[in-house]
Amino acid sequence: MRKPKSQRRIVQRLKELADLAKQVCPEANVTVDANGVDEVDGWLIAVVPDGMEEKVRNALRPIRERIHNQDGFWINLSIYERSEVKDFELAGKERG
Repeated sequence: MRKPKSQRRIVQRLKELADLAKQVCPEANVTVDANGVDEVDGWLIAVVPDGMEEKVRNALRPIRERIHNQDGFWINLSIYERSEVKDFELAGKERG
């Protein structure tokens, strides 16, 4: 039987990733969600200025991999540029 994953530890790891995202890009809007679904234990969602997505993602990936290797947590990184989010918002308004 598999040991249950520590919710407190998942939150701690998500905060670690969020702090790093803010260090790399202080203008980023970062949220985390520790409500796991299936194999995903948590989500980090960041909206960054245009041109910063790759830099932030490249900084977070090695830490996410380390967390996965050490703790067995899988954290999904969803990083969007502001122009993408505006496009999503416009698409939603057009539909509804």
